[in-house]
Amino acid sequence: MAYFSKKALPLLGLGLLLHTQTQKLHASSIIMGDSLNVKENVICDSLLTQFKEKRKLKDYKAGEKILFEILDHCPDNSTYWGKLALNYFEEADNTYGKNKSLNKSSKIDLFEKGLEAAQMSAKKDSLYTNAYEYIAMGFAGKLSVSSYRQQAILADSVRIYAEKAVQADPNNDRAYHILGRWHYEVANLSWLIKLFSELFIGVAPNGSYENAFTYFQKAAEINDFPLHQYWLGLNFLKMGNKIEAENSFRKSILAKGGQHNDDYFRELSQKILDEKFD
Repeated sequence: MAYFSKKALPLLGLGLLLHTQTQKLHASSIIMGDSLNVKENVICDSLLTQFKEKRKLKDYKAGEKILFEILDHCPDNSTYWGKLALNYFEEADNTYGKNKSLNKSSKIDLFEKGLEAAQMSAKKDSLYTNAYEYIAMGFAGKLSVSSYRQQAILADSVRIYAEKAVQADPNNDRAYHILGRWHYEVANLSWLIKLFSELFIGVAPNGSYENAFTYFQKAAEINDFPLHQYWLGLNFLKMGNKIEAENSFRKSILAKGGQHNDDYFRELSQKILDEKFD
């Protein structure tokens, strides 16, 4: 049994008192912190509504400004970092928009900013599966506007992060599509890029139309989007299978869709049908 002197008792009591007060203060700080988090989340949700409106209008500069304001309030939210990445990618690509196409330098700058935002998204939450898809998109974007030497260096990064996205979420049709595009484009690589790959990374990327077909088909099975069927059609043409190619282009036109680029790929599919199959 432990004994304490009378002099020690007040000190012991003070220690317990301080511990109790500390617990109360800690509890109060948690409550205050939760209250602040709720307030910040409400602000971010309100701003997100504004961002969605700007995105519909393809006003990417205004969207970027709103997203930065959101991240001032909710800096640790990986989803918002992902949306910032997509905002940069869509501004750089502009394939489906009617705005004037950007020059190469501007595209590179936007893809780099988008890649940094995507990497931050993964850093904030390694379990946010879309982040890996966005990183793959960033590398793919940079690759599309790079020199042969840079293409050789960047090519495998697209595949690596798309595979991570699929591993994290086996139902991510966009990640499967990226892998399909990777194999399709690598199968088309010129001998010069393959040579650079061997020189700079020690091995040339190994892609094939057969593998591209597997990934495009998987993407279409998950979501019946015109995008997936259109690329299946192109891939069948590369494989010399015109009957299946025609079927895929017709499926693209009839696909239920649900994406902002549905009409774009329906029109492309119809154009190919008119030119090659009528």
